[in-house]
Amino acid sequence: MRKMVDYKNNYSEKKNYFVKWGGVKSVLKFCNGEVPDKVDISICIPTFKRVEELAKAVQSVNLQGKTRLVWNLIIVDNELSELDGDSPKRKLLEAVEGISLKYYQNEKNIGLFGNWNRCIELADGNWVSMLHDDDLIDSDYLKTIESIIANIDYKSVAYIKTGARTEETTFKSKKDCIRLKYRSRLVRYRMSDVELLGPASIGILGAPSCGTLINRQIFLKAGGYNEEHYPCEDAYMPVKLINLYGYKVYRTVGNLGTYQWNDNVSYKKETLIGDARELNSYLEYYRRWGKIAKCCFKLFRNEIIWMAYGGMENLVRESKYIVDKEALLHELQDTIGMPKKRKIHMKIYIFFKRLHSWILIGRGIIFGRNYAKNKKST
Repeated sequence: MRKMVDYKNNYSEKKNYFVKWGGVKSVLKFCNGEVPDKVDISICIPTFKRVEELAKAVQSVNLQGKTRLVWNLIIVDNELSELDGDSPKRKLLEAVEGISLKYYQNEKNIGLFGNWNRCIELADGNWVSMLHDDDLIDSDYLKTIESIIANIDYKSVAYIKTGARTEETTFKSKKDCIRLKYRSRLVRYRMSDVELLGPASIGILGAPSCGTLINRQIFLKAGGYNEEHYPCEDAYMPVKLINLYGYKVYRTVGNLGTYQWNDNVSYKKETLIGDARELNSYLEYYRRWGKIAKCCFKLFRNEIIWMAYGGMENLVRESKYIVDKEALLHELQDTIGMPKKRKIHMKIYIFFKRLHSWILIGRGIIFGRNYAKNKKST
């Protein structure tokens, strides 16, 4: 067994991460339509040098059906550039009609999570719907969200993860069909669920973000995203909201958007190495939680690592950015500290994960309506 490399990160730290880039201004470069006095949701798209992908994301927003929600669209660009009449960005923005739109450019590149924090700061709505610039939301996204946020307690709910399918989803499996039928039901994730799922919870509750709802006021109080945990901070954040701050975190039973893998930063070497390093650190953090976490870590530590490595290996094999794939795989193994593979334990772990997944879906279907408190969001 390779020795586990110790990368220490303080996941329990409460700190204001908005202040780091507070001196960098975001310039309003384009505005279309009037901003209402009271906005329920701001759909925010952080972007950087991906005009073609951004156009598809904006189109998915432009195709939204009728809703009683008051909403607007905010795009925050990490690239400072001219916005003349012939530029692709200008044409993209001018093509948006019937939507209140603001387009900002940061005077300096403030990084991925810095830009996400800036989106939250610039949002006009009580809720921030975070949409990656290469992903899509469904045409009935806002209509579905309308019934959800009208009946939850705004003061205690910090985060609602909206599920996302991949482009290859065919809806042939029983689970996909059930998710589609009950897509707007909510299942609440408690700390016991996070402990049972372990690091797998960060994939279920965190990235990708295809319209995930963020309570703006709570995120401002919680300090926002910590870029020191790049590239995994978006996946850790909901766990921290539960564990450190005691807020409620939900996930929709079904999917309300589409996650696109093409030309994705997930395929790049630096991202994959970062994933491996963060997994290593997070496992050390995870095993210090409650009794459930300690038990799961002791029983299935090897299997958790092998499952995570399997996902990374698939990305390496499919990546067009990586030339020497075998060398990178060895580097990932050394970074994680690959343990002995145990076939029987792996089968038990996979069965356990699937069973718990079905239990969570069942909770959302059976008790989902009872999560509503029949209080209008403020």
